[in-house]
Amino acid sequence: MSGMKIRSLLLSPIAALLVVGCAPMPKQPVHTSEIKCEPSGNIDLAGNWLGQRNQAGVAGSFQVWMNLHPDGTMSYAERLQRKGKPAQSLRETGCWQRDASTGELVLRTLKSNGAWVEANDPIYVNRYPYALQGSGQLKLREGQSAFLLKRMPNDYRLPF
Repeated sequence: MSGMKIRSLLLSPIAALLVVGCAPMPKQPVHTSEIKCEPSGNIDLAGNWLGQRNQAGVAGSFQVWMNLHPDGTMSYAERLQRKGKPAQSLRETGCWQRDASTGELVLRTLKSNGAWVEANDPIYVNRYPYALQGSGQLKLREGQSAFLLKRMPNDYRLPF
């Protein structure tokens, strides 16, 4: 092989790396610590809510506690109670709002069990059709998966 061919074979990969190095970096996802909650504007939903729900295929029942603050922040806890087994729990914090276009309650988790979550992972955004009912009750979802939450005093927390 001639010196020119060897040189071009060696320089081609280097040139390719230089071109790739100059390409714009893909936009990094926003970290959940950078997301700021905004007041929802729906004060009727703000408050402390406690309920119980069952889920098909799960032996036991879930206790659900939500604290929706007027500033748009929220705390959420869920505890699975099963006969003869220790309770399992989940604690999340983040933002909440009412989606004006769908009328749904939207909960966005920023921290789960104290750890920051991935901002772009859709598993951390939950949407619930809801209805406020008389006597301080909040109905989430419709049909067989619906469950009721009862308004609780502001200092109530789910015992763990």
